[in-house]
Amino acid sequence: MRGRVARLAKSGVDAQYQDAVRRQLGSLYRAFVDWQVARLIAIGSEISVREQERVVAEATERQTRGGFGINNAERLTIKLEQIRTARDDSLAAKEAVALLLNIPPDETLRLQPRGRLRVPAPVLPPLEELTQVALTARPDLVTVRRGVGRAEAELALARTNRFEDIFLFYDPITYQDNGPGEVPSAHSWAIGVTIPLPLFNRNQGNIARAHGNVSQTRVELSATQRRIVSEVWLAEREFRNARDALPRIENSTLPRARKARSDAFKEFAAGKSGVDDYLDHLNDGSETSKNYRDALVRYRQSMLDLNTALGVRILP
Repeated sequence: MRGRVARLAKSGVDAQYQDAVRRQLGSLYRAFVDWQVARLIAIGSEISVREQERVVAEATERQTRGGFGINNAERLTIKLEQIRTARDDSLAAKEAVALLLNIPPDETLRLQPRGRLRVPAPVLPPLEELTQVALTARPDLVTVRRGVGRAEAELALARTNRFEDIFLFYDPITYQDNGPGEVPSAHSWAIGVTIPLPLFNRNQGNIARAHGNVSQTRVELSATQRRIVSEVWLAEREFRNARDALPRIENSTLPRARKARSDAFKEFAAGKSGVDDYLDHLNDGSETSKNYRDALVRYRQSMLDLNTALGVRILP
């Protein structure tokens, strides 16, 4: 019985380790997405810097010709410096990933990500099937289930310990020398059993505590099951919403924003609009790009969060 309790305790520790790995993978997922976002911002900033350098050059030339005042040209220069500053955020995100992967600091700069944020997602199984997958595979639930088995084994052990051990002893030979009394010497053997019969202490306290542990672990099992079901439902709904929202932005919002930005630049380059109008269009385009980036991050993160909620990787 004690061996069974020890085996169940060891298997529970194994499941706890697997759950720690699952949660650490979830942290790595988020760090990877943050790194990819920082790279997107850096790449977009590089492109914006090149574009805005041409705009500043055009604005400076027009200012020389008396096209507008110096304050407007300085506004473009300030905008350019803001874009340049935004290019330096990817290194910190890369270092966060390297820390999670236990990569030495001198190798961090050579670290390059693989994979994209915009990846096709397969058709998901029904929600009921996803829930069953999580209830089967989640290591934290496995830990609690094994805890219930351990508590029941400890209750059985406590009941067994109501009586102390029974001792059997055997004396194969006993020789008694009766020579000095001039009588025959005696030979004998003995066998006996010692059975303690407790009257008051029948391990009642440990049995009651074991009963309480069983009840507590069963309540914890029910609560963990409900929590996992809720996490799967929320993760599946978030992924579905993010998956449906991303194409609407790609097919509708982005094309209109690109066209509006292109038209604004053409009008500015032709001298048909001023700096204020161009900066307004530029800010609108930046906001649209940010919204698309947020939708893309939401889509990719929801895929990885669903994997974490299920305890198995079913999405890329």
